Amino acid sequence: MKSIALKNSDCLLSEYPELANCSEWKKFATEFDKPSCIRKRSDARKAFRPEMKEAVKEMDEHCQFILNGERIANFGRTKADGSNGWWSREEIALGRIVSAVALAQKVQLLFSPSKEGKKLRNALRAEADRREVPRNRQDKASCSAVVCFAFLKFVHRAKRLPLKKELNVEANRLAKCEIEDTGKKQFGEICERDEVNWKVYDCISEFDFEADDDEIKWKSRVVPLDAWDRPKWESSSGLAEYSTPLGLKGLSEAHEDKGKKQGQKDRKKP
Repeated sequence: MKSIALKNSDCLLSEYPELANCSEWKKFATEFDKPSCIRKRSDARKAFRPEMKEAVKEMDEHCQFILNGERIANFGRTKADGSNGWWSREEIALGRIVSAVALAQKVQLLFSPSKEGKKLRNALRAEADRREVPRNRQDKASCSAVVCFAFLKFVHRAKRLPLKKELNVEANRLAKCEIEDTGKKQFGEICERDEVNWKVYDCISEFDFEADDDEIKWKSRVVPLDAWDRPKWESSSGLAEYSTPLGLKGLSEAHEDKGKKQGQKDRKKP
C-alpha cells in the first residue's frame, strides 16, 4: 500500500476518488478536515514512524553496499561523480570505504547523549520492531496510530469508507499481525502454522541480493483465524476514544436500509 498523507479529505480523494460516491462522505469530510483532527493524525503518524527514518534507511543502504557492493553497483547505482553505469573494481572498493566511514559516523551518533543520538536510537528500535513483527509501539500514541493505519488499509482495499464496526475489526487485525514465510498470498487466504489456522492480512515483498535469479521473496502478515473478526475494543466507546480526535467521527454506524427508511418516511406523511 502506498503511503499517503492524511492531512485532509482532498488528500484522500486524490488517491481514492471513489470515496466521493459514499453517501456519508460530506459528513465524514467535515469532521476529517477539522484543524485539531489534522494535528492529531500528524502526531499519531509521527509516533508510529519516528523522525530520522531516512537516517535509518541510509544506514541500511551503507550496510548493503559494504556487504553486497558488486551486486548493487551492477543495478546502475549512481557513482560518486554523479554518473550512471557499470562500476569498476576500484570504484566499488572506494564506495565500500565511503559507506564504511559514513556508517561508523552513524554508529558513533548512536552512543552520543545528544538529542540527535536519542532520535536515531528511537528510530532504530521502531524499525527493528517493524521488521520482526508489525505490532504497535508501546507508547501513548500507539492506539491512535493503529486506528489511522487501519483506516487507510481498509480504504485502500475496499475503495470506500469503513463502518465504525468495520474499522474496529480492522484495527484488531493490524494489531494481531505476525510475519510468516508463506509466499505471495491474497487478503483473507487461510494458511496453517503449528496446526493452527491463520488468515493472510497482506504481503510484504523483500528483494534478495543473495538469490541467483534476483527473485522477489514474499512474506505474509497473518492473523489468527479466531481473532480475524474480533473487534479491538469490545464497546464502541473504546474505538470512539481514539477515532473521534482523529476526525473519524463522521463514519457511519451501519449501512442504511433505504427501503426501511423510505417506509418510515411514508408512514409519517399526513
